[in-house]
Amino acid sequence: MDATDSPTPVGSVLTLRAVVLGGLMCVVIGLAGPYWTFYLHSSTLFLDYSVAGAAFLLFVLVLLGNGLLGLFCRPLALRPHELVVVTAMMLIGGAITTMGLVGYLIPNMSAPYYLATPGNQWSTELWPHLAPWLAPLDPNGRTLAIKKFFTGVNPGDPIPWGPWIKPLLYWSILLIALYACMTSLMTIMRKQWVDHEHLSFPIAQVPAELCAAAASPWRKPSILVSILFWIGFALPFLVGSLNGLHHYYPSVPKITISKTIAGLTPISLPLYLSFAVLGFTFLIPNRVAFSLWFLNILSFAFRCYTKAYGYEMKEDLAIYGASRYPIMAHQGMGAMMVFIVASLWFSRRHLARVFRCALGSGGGYDAGEPSSYRTALLLLVAGYAVMAAWMWKAGLGPFYSMVFVLVALLIFYGLTRVVAQCGVAVTIAPLIAPTFMVSTFGSANISSSGLAALSMSWVWCSDIRTSVMGSAAHGIYLARRQARGLLWVLLLAAVITFVTASLFTIRLGYQHGASNLHPWFFLNGPKYLFRWLALKASTGEPANVQGLVWTGVGAFIMLLLVIAQRTIFWWPVHPAGFIICSVGWTDILWVSIFLAWLTKLIVVRVGGPRLYRKARQFFLGMILGQFTVAGVWAVVDTFTGSVGNSIFWI
Repeated sequence: MDATDSPTPVGSVLTLRAVVLGGLMCVVIGLAGPYWTFYLHSSTLFLDYSVAGAAFLLFVLVLLGNGLLGLFCRPLALRPHELVVVTAMMLIGGAITTMGLVGYLIPNMSAPYYLATPGNQWSTELWPHLAPWLAPLDPNGRTLAIKKFFTGVNPGDPIPWGPWIKPLLYWSILLIALYACMTSLMTIMRKQWVDHEHLSFPIAQVPAELCAAAASPWRKPSILVSILFWIGFALPFLVGSLNGLHHYYPSVPKITISKTIAGLTPISLPLYLSFAVLGFTFLIPNRVAFSLWFLNILSFAFRCYTKAYGYEMKEDLAIYGASRYPIMAHQGMGAMMVFIVASLWFSRRHLARVFRCALGSGGGYDAGEPSSYRTALLLLVAGYAVMAAWMWKAGLGPFYSMVFVLVALLIFYGLTRVVAQCGVAVTIAPLIAPTFMVSTFGSANISSSGLAALSMSWVWCSDIRTSVMGSAAHGIYLARRQARGLLWVLLLAAVITFVTASLFTIRLGYQHGASNLHPWFFLNGPKYLFRWLALKASTGEPANVQGLVWTGVGAFIMLLLVIAQRTIFWWPVHPAGFIICSVGWTDILWVSIFLAWLTKLIVVRVGGPRLYRKARQFFLGMILGQFTVAGVWAVVDTFTGSVGNSIFWI
């Protein structure tokens, strides 16, 4: 029996003040996320798996709570294990407050009613198929409250909260079940991913260093006393500050970190420098980093070839992932499913012990985990059943509901595994679950109410640039084997953030007029979604057999990559890169990934592990420097009221 099998818990990271402070920080995130993103249009601090806003707020807590408060009253300073709990809760909150949920939920609940016109005929083509209990309609079925949400109320007039209460409560049933499934699944897989496979979890490395520094921020081995860390920190902070000042004073030069090369190839070639992505990529194994940029280049060449010679496949797969290239979208989906099956197969011994432990014969195998494995499995099964029943109630047939929920959870699982292993701060599935269902089964075989239910599910499983599952994986990683009870704390953080962010976003809409807020979330995104629904409901397309063939091709290629990785010791390509090689975000970030790979290759060959450890401090500083300067200018903009000062995209 090794150390990880010890039946004795190491302890618990939970304290009352840590949970209370974490809850308060979730309230802050629930307010700051919508305000900074929807109203101020500042840097995207809560849109991606990196949850940059959580890292920024953690940095503030370490500096103020421990760096200053600890000097005068050390007992009041936060201990490292308490900061772990606070960080885990903030990571969950950051995955909900904007793009992860609220930024799509609140607008899409109401948009099909406000955006209906005589031209698009949504009132007759869509409204009858949308479940009315999911929208903030007036008691008489009219849309006055929705119209006021988009146009704003007059100063002094009350906000009509009443119509929102019922649909938010119904949505909360689905969302609590979803988050229970996500946190339970990560509870079950923590030991396998962290203790057995030793995944790198690059996104958690900066929070881990900050939490460790809490005991003595200004003494070794704290990362905050490293000169290289502050040099790395200063680079993006200087670039971001110059661009922030340029927004206020145009005479200050602006530094451009992105460029698009058009006309050289059939598809435009984006070039983008992200200091955070440089840092995250430097922290992963170089074989994985090589696979990310190398497979993206191969995919780019293949897509250029098919476009130039007219071999493209024609299918409307909406706008997310690799949907612009249906061949690659289907291949990526097939690859992801094989990747998931392989992950579960290689975890079979662990999973067998999980089930034995849940049945009472595991010998304490779940000691120190976020919950007992019995509880996690029960929550997973119950959550899945509730979600399937909810989708059935919303209009999707029982069989399709069960398949859809399973596919959605598998996609979340696959993406979380990719993020934990590859450190991609922003990515998305090659094909989202709703479009997978329509392509696989055909819109002709799904009822109009079922298509409407699938479309409304876009609010939680479409633009998956962040997720509660990803945040739970990183939060549980930070806690390691001192996490008993953490599962319930993470669910508490989700509830607090959901309530705070939802109510505050509704208030912003009525106060400023939702049509005046971020156009993608409140106007353009909903327009595209419901146009897609109207098209699919009216055309009645059969299942796409060609798409299924390409899905099989992608699955076969992934199977070969997995076998090669496990059997050929020198094999240089990691399978995870194939899943996201054609995703638009990989196209954007490939340059940063390549530069980090090349830098690490040189560092390791020239200076070995010793130089790598020093360079690691520099790249950790770059990550936090980018997040901090974006947070600082968001705070400045909050006080000045300046809109549109976006310093970094990612």
